[in-house]
Amino acid sequence: MDERAYRKLAKKYPDCILLPYAEMAEADGLTALFILTEHFSGSTVYIPSLRRIFRGCIEQELAERYNKGFDKANIRELAKEFGYHEKAVRNLLNK
Repeated sequence: MDERAYRKLAKKYPDCILLPYAEMAEADGLTALFILTEHFSGSTVYIPSLRRIFRGCIEQELAERYNKGFDKANIRELAKEFGYHEKAVRNLLNK
């Protein structure tokens, strides 16, 4: 997925973004820097991939767009669009 797709998911499912990254997603420019320093100054910070940060949003979108009955063509299409393997899409849908 590209940055545009993540921005679209953030707008559609703002409550599904992993914390504290949801706060950062709302911020722009220097505000993001201030938030980072306020929360993490003096700390060692691990920043996960965008895929992990937006996992809740992706799960919601997959659930909405999935054709019930484990339609292989639909799963294949979703996997390609979201950059997952078909098995990963099935696992996310089974949650």
